[in-house]
Amino acid sequence: MQINFTMSYSLPIQLNLEGKLCVVVGGGTVATRKVISLLETGARVRVIAPLLSPELTMFAQRGKIEWRNEFFTPETLEGAKLVFAATDNRVVNKSVTEEAKRRDIMINVADAPETSDFTSLAVLRRGSLCLTVSTNGGSPALTAHILSLLETQFGEDWGEFVELLATLRDYIKESTLPQERPVLQRRVIAEEATFRECLRLEGRSVAIAEGKKMIELWKNETEKSA
Repeated sequence: MQINFTMSYSLPIQLNLEGKLCVVVGGGTVATRKVISLLETGARVRVIAPLLSPELTMFAQRGKIEWRNEFFTPETLEGAKLVFAATDNRVVNKSVTEEAKRRDIMINVADAPETSDFTSLAVLRRGSLCLTVSTNGGSPALTAHILSLLETQFGEDWGEFVELLATLRDYIKESTLPQERPVLQRRVIAEEATFRECLRLEGRSVAIAEGKKMIELWKNETEKSA
């Protein structure tokens, strides 16, 4: 494997934010998108803004977010693991950035990706299947185009397929020797179209039963050829 030492790239990772405090400074459209993404992770979300979008107002009323009806002050970042500066005021965003860096908290700045510690990738979710796209800021238009292609190629049924794969993977682990498992798992994935059709027409329980039958058949074939 060759390593390119002439360029530096961002590290694409998935963070487990469940139960962790994330602060979003701003209450408009951009802030709303950030908050929704954070809520999907199970994070605790604190929003700092004197005014909120209708969606954020609803979240605050339902207790989904902690709303501090005030302008940004350094104290509002207390206890945060991540910070998002998402106001339409560059001066405010700069102040948030400076305070977050002083506290050694990673920050994403909506209008200044060059000063951000991380950026949010374009995401397509299909259940447990998560597909992300990034051009490292080179072409947001291309990012959107690729994401639209993925949306067409990977429909909602792919989420069900991933759940089925997880169930059959457990079955393979329980009923086979370690050296047999990689081959059987690849054979299951190779039948992707068959399983997705079965899920669509017959449902999850039938697809699981059919998958187990196929696995047993493949195991018998392997034993006979050994």
